[in-house]
Amino acid sequence: MRTINQSLCSIILLLFCLIQSASADVHQGVGVGFILGAPTGLSAKKWIGAQQAFDAAAAWSTGEQKSFYLHADYLHQRPQSVPANSVYMDWHYGFGGMIRFDQKAAVGIRLPFGLDYGFKSIPLEIFAEIVPVVLLAPDTDFDIDGGIGIRLFL
Repeated sequence: MRTINQSLCSIILLLFCLIQSASADVHQGVGVGFILGAPTGLSAKKWIGAQQAFDAAAAWSTGEQKSFYLHADYLHQRPQSVPANSVYMDWHYGFGGMIRFDQKAAVGIRLPFGLDYGFKSIPLEIFAEIVPVVLLAPDTDFDIDGGIGIRLFL
C-alpha cells in the first residue's frame, strides 16, 4: 500500500511539473492522456492548424470481446464555441479508422462527434465523444464507441 501511495504522489508531482512548464494554449502542440469508455486506454491529440487536429488511441476494448484496439481520426474543431474568460468549450466532428485485434481482426470507419473543455491557465483538456462505427471486416456491422478523457498538452 505504501508503494502505491508513493507512486501516486510521484505521478501527481510529475504532472504538476509538466503543467508548470507546458504552454497554456491547448490549441497547439501535442496532448497526451487517457480515455475511459469503449475503448479504454491511452489517448493523444496533435493540432495541425487552428481548426484541425488528429487524435489517436491505443486502448483495450471493454465490450463483449476483450481486445487490443487502435484508432486514428481527423477532427475539425469549432474553437471557442462557448465564450468565457478562463475556460473554453469546443466541439468537434470528423472521420477516421479503427482496428480491433481479437480472434478475427475487425476494421471499421469512425465518425466521431464530441466536446472539448479546457482551461486557459493550464494546458489541460477534458473531452467526451460518441462515435458511430461502420465495421467493414470481417463482417459488415454497426457499432457505437464513446468515452470521456483528459489530455495534458506539452
